[in-house]
Amino acid sequence: MKKSVLLRFLNAVLFSAFLASALSMIFYRWGPRSTRGMEWVYNIHEIAGIVFFILALGHIVMNWGWIRASFFKSKAKR
Repeated sequence: MKKSVLLRFLNAVLFSAFLASALSMIFYRWGPRSTRGMEWVYNIHEIAGIVFFILALGHIVMNWGWIRASFFKSKAKR
């Protein structure tokens, strides 16, 4: 599989995990309260957060060449 195709897939899933984590937290904080609790929303938030973290690490690893070239390039001597 090409790196660009894999990155496109990774970015889409990474965004989905971020969105699930953010929306579940918003719903947990400001959503309607029920007497049975909001444990299922917290569980979605926790799982989405773990998936997001793992995918973010993969994203950094796959883009390490670009990161190194952009931020750690040696300064030209004058």
